[in-house]
Amino acid sequence: RRRDLGWNTPSMILAVGWLMVAAVIVQLPSWTERNFDAVIAGQSRVIAANPSASAYIGRGLAWQAKGDFAEAAADFEAAGRLDPDSGEPPRLLAWLLATSPKPENRDAQRALELAEEAIAKGDVHPALLFDTLAAAQAEAENFQAAAASAREAARESDDAGNPQVAELLPEIRKRLALYERHQPYRNTDYGRAVPI
Repeated sequence: RRRDLGWNTPSMILAVGWLMVAAVIVQLPSWTERNFDAVIAGQSRVIAANPSASAYIGRGLAWQAKGDFAEAAADFEAAGRLDPDSGEPPRLLAWLLATSPKPENRDAQRALELAEEAIAKGDVHPALLFDTLAAAQAEAENFQAAAASAREAARESDDAGNPQVAELLPEIRKRLALYERHQPYRNTDYGRAVPI
C-alpha cells in the first residue's frame, strides 16, 4: 500500500535542498581524508556564528562518521529543535539508533517513532524515509514489515530525475536481502565514509 506523503512544491524544494546539503557534505575533501575533526571544527564555527539545522546536521554527520554517536544524536536533536517541520533530523537520528554497530547506541522503539515522525512530515524523499523505516523495523525484529518497507524504498529510489537517490538502489537491495534473511542492518562504514 502506498502512503500519501503530501508532496507539494514547497516540500519538494525543501527535500531537494536537503539532498543538496547531503551532496556537498559527501564531497567535502576533509571527509575523504578522514579529517572529521576539521569538519566538526568548521561546523562548530558556523553554529557559533549562526546556528542552523543544516549546520547541526553537517556536524552530526561528521560525529557519526567519526563514531561518536552521542554527539551525533545531540546534534540531530538540536537540528530538529531548530527546524521542527523537517523530517530530516528525526530520520537521521532514527537511522543512527537503528543501524549503529554499537549495541549501546541502538534503540529500536525510538528509531521506529522517529522514522514514523519523519514520514509524517513528508519533506524528505520517500526512498530515504522508507529505507530508514525498514532499518528501524528490522532492529525491532519485525522483518516482514522491514522487507516491505525496503521494497517500497527500492521502488521510490528508482527515480531517474534524482541520480543521488537512484544511487541508493544497490544498497537498499542489499539491506532488503538482509531483512529477508531475518537480519538487521549494521552500518559499519564509520570512519571510512559519510553515512546516508
